[in-house]
Amino acid sequence: MSSRKSAVGALGLALFLAVAIVPIGASLLYAGLYSLGLTGLLNRGFTLEAWQRVLGEREVWASLALSVGVALAVVALAASGGLALALALRGRLDRGPLSYALYLPLALPWTVAAFVTFQLLTGGGLLPRLLLRLGMIADPAAYAAPVQDRWA
Repeated sequence: MSSRKSAVGALGLALFLAVAIVPIGASLLYAGLYSLGLTGLLNRGFTLEAWQRVLGEREVWASLALSVGVALAVVALAASGGLALALALRGRLDRGPLSYALYLPLALPWTVAAFVTFQLLTGGGLLPRLLLRLGMIADPAAYAAPVQDRWA
């Protein structure tokens, strides 16, 4: 029975590699070779011109700094909020509706969670439509969307 289990495990690993890892790896390799001018429609031989152009732009570094700043702020808020919540609700986090509400996001992939959050909170999302329907805002433009604002 263990040889059958190991064969199924090996088949599962091979399937995972074939479906997930190999296409992603091939795409990354092709993108890297394309950016170096070694393949693709604009193939002119090895060059670092594209990398120099991109890394020489001030906007790229400003965007990177903004992304790092937003990531640090989100991590700090999530860690401090999570710690405060865990300390305040010690005994009630084990079971019941509160535990489902807290642990459900752990079961969702990050990309799906980000997409759902985006769809809920943008100016045309579910939350402003609900607020409009309930009469809490008079116009969808009155909703101050917490995503895609000037503060990132």
